[in-house]
Amino acid sequence: FGCPKTQLANFVNFVDFSSARFVHMQASAHSLTRKIIITVDFSQYIDMPSPMRFYHSFLNKAFAAYWSNNGINVIPNVTWSTPDSYDYSFTGIEKNGTIAINCTGVKKSDYSKYLWLKGYNEAIRRLEPTHIIRYGEKMPEENEEISTYFENENYKKLKDGRKR
Repeated sequence: FGCPKTQLANFVNFVDFSSARFVHMQASAHSLTRKIIITVDFSQYIDMPSPMRFYHSFLNKAFAAYWSNNGINVIPNVTWSTPDSYDYSFTGIEKNGTIAINCTGVKKSDYSKYLWLKGYNEAIRRLEPTHIIRYGEKMPEENEEISTYFENENYKKLKDGRKR
């Protein structure tokens, strides 16, 4: 992208899981207000049954295909859980492009951080992204040179409390 974060925010919309059920009906509205959209974050939790993690990966890609077919530029939101999810998680995502990665909730345990970093490194190896839009806090050992960071505003409100 090569543009400042303030300009990037004018073009990118990160749609969270809770909004996903409504977004499929609003593709034309999003195309009027945003030039680019990041696919929905259908997270893959490590305690989910494997078929559910696969289904979340499918949904992520199905929304991307729907929006793309409706003329919206799409940035894939790359999600994974454990090493056995890498094949279906990274398949179908173009190499040498821009991707989005979320780390919200990962810092809760050392094991989660380990799995996140292992998956992050595998995504970098397989997808060779030129740019990463990162949602959430910076994580140790990630490639900051190709990343643009956005803070998780919802998490921050919960953590800091709402000011009245």
